Amino acid sequence: MRITWILVICLTGLLGVAGAFADEGDKPVDPRLLLADEGAEYVGASQCMMCHSETMELYLGTKHALSLGNSELPPSVVGCEMCHGPGSMHMSAFTNDPGERAIVDFDQSPDSAFTGICLNCHRSIATFNEFASNMHANSKVYCSSCHDPHANKFKFAMLRKPANDLCASCHKGVYSQFESGLSAHPVKKDDFFCTDCHNPHNSERSMLVREGISKTCGGCHEYTRQSYVFPHISEYTDPAEEACLYCHNPHASGTNNLLRFSGRTLCLTCHSDKAMHMPGATCWTAGCHSQIHGSNDNPMFVK
Repeated sequence: MRITWILVICLTGLLGVAGAFADEGDKPVDPRLLLADEGAEYVGASQCMMCHSETMELYLGTKHALSLGNSELPPSVVGCEMCHGPGSMHMSAFTNDPGERAIVDFDQSPDSAFTGICLNCHRSIATFNEFASNMHANSKVYCSSCHDPHANKFKFAMLRKPANDLCASCHKGVYSQFESGLSAHPVKKDDFFCTDCHNPHNSERSMLVREGISKTCGGCHEYTRQSYVFPHISEYTDPAEEACLYCHNPHASGTNNLLRFSGRTLCLTCHSDKAMHMPGATCWTAGCHSQIHGSNDNPMFVK
């Protein structure tokens, strides 16, 4: 009973990811270590297979299973016990009572409990502190919300669904814009992913954008990233950290080039004082302000 209550206390402490993570680089309380302290020993994944054959069959097709073939690794980072802790006490428990299994049992603990153990190995993805401040963690979206540690049903990163479908399961409103047929970004194809622009694990920027909005857009649209003598909207923002979004909706739009509004209406959202300047003409296609992303010659973006 003692080990059970110790595990309950530890896993309860992991309920809130932000609360579980200490200073950057520190590790949260690890319930696997308490099992070892109580005398549990590592028995190897072959012993787990005796009862968990169906799970093991799926597991053997994952990257996690690659540890099984490395005889130089300590048992604490090999196979099932890598995440669930040493299994000898679990094997001798002979009970289906969730409170008496003497193992790190994620079925009986919150998804947040996965996170501390996952990040013990996946530190290159995010530190504990970085993930704790992530808007996904703040919305109670944890590692196991998106990833299945036992199965590799899809080719990319042990995801529970195909990558874009996984994002769409929460971000229904945004994904419906892609499905509307009004997007120039082909997320419905297999070679363009939400994660090309967004970093779901670690980003200090709004909307989890990878490198800031203009840099992210410029990764494909390089012509917009030129260093202009007269950059557009430089008086409003650093050239141009979020400038793309002033004019474009990256998810979908009924206008060409994913513009937020058509014609001069777009320009008038900022330049309202020019409402009567050549009314009826479209500012950049009428032969006037055609260098709309910036100019090296003319501050009015005229050719």
